Amino acid sequence: MSADDMVLFAMVAEFGSFSEAARRAGLQTSTVSRRIRSLEEHLDARLIERSTRQLLLTEAGERLLPRAQDISDARRDAIAAVQDVQADLRGPLRVTAALPEGETFLSDWLATFLQSYPQIQLHLTLTDRNVDLIAERIDVAFRLGPLQDSSLVATPLGLLSQGLFASPQYLREHLVPETVEQLCAHRLLGYQNPKFDREWIFEDGQMCVGPFSCVVDSMASAARMAAVGAGIARLPTYVAEAFVAQGALVSIRLDTRFAERKFYAVVPRRAGQTRKTRELIDYCKAQFSAG
Repeated sequence: MSADDMVLFAMVAEFGSFSEAARRAGLQTSTVSRRIRSLEEHLDARLIERSTRQLLLTEAGERLLPRAQDISDARRDAIAAVQDVQADLRGPLRVTAALPEGETFLSDWLATFLQSYPQIQLHLTLTDRNVDLIAERIDVAFRLGPLQDSSLVATPLGLLSQGLFASPQYLREHLVPETVEQLCAHRLLGYQNPKFDREWIFEDGQMCVGPFSCVVDSMASAARMAAVGAGIARLPTYVAEAFVAQGALVSIRLDTRFAERKFYAVVPRRAGQTRKTRELIDYCKAQFSAG
């Protein structure tokens, strides 16, 4: 049994296809199939159930996969370590993030990062959809936790806070809420996004489920609507702070608060961290530490 065959098995499992694994490895499909059969014979266990429509791992295959991935990761990291010695920080770097983070602090960080590494060509995609990092060839994604995808290698960067905000005009015309119960009686502006549930769940378990007078799919729009007096919005502090500085929004303090959320830099497991991605992730982590 060779380490190469274990790596091929991990690739077949990841891509769900002998032909795609062969293409990525620069081999013939028949060669990959033969080497997987050889691995199965060596282990005396069937690892993959083959059909005309799909490939499914057997129980033995599921047990072997984490170890095969470890071998693949170790080999890739060893090669990258050697190549990085003389590698230049240049060429394309594909990054994605959600709109709220990308349009606020993250864009500033990326701009200053590029000043330090002018030969890097940054391709930044800002979207609230769940991007397939492998299919879209993304090098680094910035995501709010909790993370669900175990195929990603995640580096925690820091914690992001959120709060309740309304315009001074709205709060002059309505009783300022001090409890969750009082909050639920107000006009609430909801944000429709998988990472920010429409149900407002607080750190102590209290919950406000609306009704919401308006639900939008843009955090910036929710902030603007709150700023002109449409109601109370739950916003990340990094979205609200510019409006607060202008006097358009004020923070509302209840007898409880929202939990802080972890912010991660993630890379696909198969790609690992190149020197470019490591430099970017380390830079962003330092920005969090600097406050």
